[in-house]
Amino acid sequence: MTSQEAARLFSNTDASRHGRRSVPGRHVGVDPSDTLRRTWPEPATLPRPSLPERPAVTPVREVLANERPRVVMIAGDAIALAASAFIVQLLVGAIGLRGLLDVIATTAVATAIGMWAVRAQGLWTLRISAMRTIEIAKLTRGAGLLAVVLFSAARVLGFGHRNTTIALIALSAWAALVMWRSIVRVWLTSSRRAGRFVRRTLIIGANREAEELFEATHSVPEHGMRVVGVVGVATPRAVRAFGELLVAGGDDMSTMLTRFDPDCVVVCNPLLDATVLNEIIEYQHERDREVMLDPGIGRINFRSVQFSQVAYEPFLYVEKTNLSRPQMMVKRAFDVAVAALMLIVLSVPMLLIAAAVKLTDGGPVLFSQTRVGRTGTTFPVLKFRTMVVDAEARLAELQRRNERNGPLFKMDDDPRVTRVGRFLRDSSLDELPQLFNVLRGQMSLVGPRPALPSEVLEFTSQLRRREIVTPGITGLWQVEARDSASFASYERLDLYYVEHWSLSLDLVILVGTAEQVLVRLVTSRVRSARSRRATAVARRHDAGVSGVAGVTDVAGPAPFPTDAPASEPIAQGVAMGRTVTKL
Repeated sequence: MTSQEAARLFSNTDASRHGRRSVPGRHVGVDPSDTLRRTWPEPATLPRPSLPERPAVTPVREVLANERPRVVMIAGDAIALAASAFIVQLLVGAIGLRGLLDVIATTAVATAIGMWAVRAQGLWTLRISAMRTIEIAKLTRGAGLLAVVLFSAARVLGFGHRNTTIALIALSAWAALVMWRSIVRVWLTSSRRAGRFVRRTLIIGANREAEELFEATHSVPEHGMRVVGVVGVATPRAVRAFGELLVAGGDDMSTMLTRFDPDCVVVCNPLLDATVLNEIIEYQHERDREVMLDPGIGRINFRSVQFSQVAYEPFLYVEKTNLSRPQMMVKRAFDVAVAALMLIVLSVPMLLIAAAVKLTDGGPVLFSQTRVGRTGTTFPVLKFRTMVVDAEARLAELQRRNERNGPLFKMDDDPRVTRVGRFLRDSSLDELPQLFNVLRGQMSLVGPRPALPSEVLEFTSQLRRREIVTPGITGLWQVEARDSASFASYERLDLYYVEHWSLSLDLVILVGTAEQVLVRLVTSRVRSARSRRATAVARRHDAGVSGVAGVTDVAGPAPFPTDAPASEPIAQGVAMGRTVTKL
């Protein structure tokens, strides 16, 4: 039986089961894997993949290994909350006024309330930590809960602290948690890219939603999902998308789940029979494992989705949403006020940056480039020049080294970037002149990245919807997936921002941008230091080889060997010394 025949058979069977007549063409555009039922036809040509084996450890050790990031996160949260509460009281002189016992009691109460607030926001779930903006938003709400409850507790317990002290405790706790979570995110991202702390994920369904999820797990490995199998019908498109991970066979669902032994099951099949779905949920929950359902409503504003019931059956009601004129006016007023204030405060640093750029090679200080703005109009975007003067002329010869899989250009260690320019890019100080674009109304503080006209020509009509809003200096894509080579992530995050814009989202993105810039600047300096050490080791190594051979190298040290094993310091230094080139 072919895959197409199996799909038609399951479609007719399901229709007759529920008393409906099968209508030819009713399922046009739906992947045949959407008709997945309790059993599947045995495929004639699709091979079964070799599954990655679980580590040979005892169940207790496996649980402890998987829970390690969560334990580290919880312990760090407690330390951050306690330290911030104690330090604030120390700075405001509370020790001298109330005594050490009151300070300890206040610190203990603030820590307990803070831990409750963090847990209430679901911030001990690792899935949340992988999404910077959502985590910051939840931390902000948690700090608000801490302030309100701590204020009440202080009155009941008679601590006698002023409202300003309580507010400072909540604010410092928020800042400490954001910084701590940044450190955890860097560690967790590095670990997951190395294959640690990942969840074995089984995808049920081989439709478009499953393809997007599969692509996201590869382009954003910090989410910690490693796909071990995709259950669906072997259509040509599914085979191209999933390769040997695509599985279809005569096994029932229990056998399939036992075979893959997944930590997480993601159901991307909205037409899956309720009996089969309940079987999956029961199997996973009995083993204290995860089940996730893709409702198939991607890119719909979640704030417009309301849970409802019809005849006691769950439904999702979608309300109409628009970016109203008052909202646009509020966004514009916020942009002008913040941009003007930043230009005043940063005027002296901007003058120093301009002098450093000018002294580098005597070229122009500013770089102007035509970009596409709101409603498709073009405008000149301003930046401090970070590349050599003829950078645009040399772009064509570097296109073959493009590290992105779409129309955007990105390249590690771009040879056109100057030494000063590299620091400006790592710190995002090169984008300060765009504040003038904001005052002119050409840009916003937060919005989709302004695209080049040549890039827009390759955009789909769906992605062109990003032109509904004004492009921004920073945005959701820059915060969440700036270093990702996936163009799909760029498209998904830009459209998410367009559909979900709010002033609170802008504020969270601005905080996330500051946090990301600080982390990127620190990690860049660390990579540079490791690279310099690796270079020094290589020079000593080459000097020793030359001395043994009795040969003098008048041309300087030899280049790094291309066949050096990864365990050697030279190769490690080269790998860790790479810096990310920003668009």
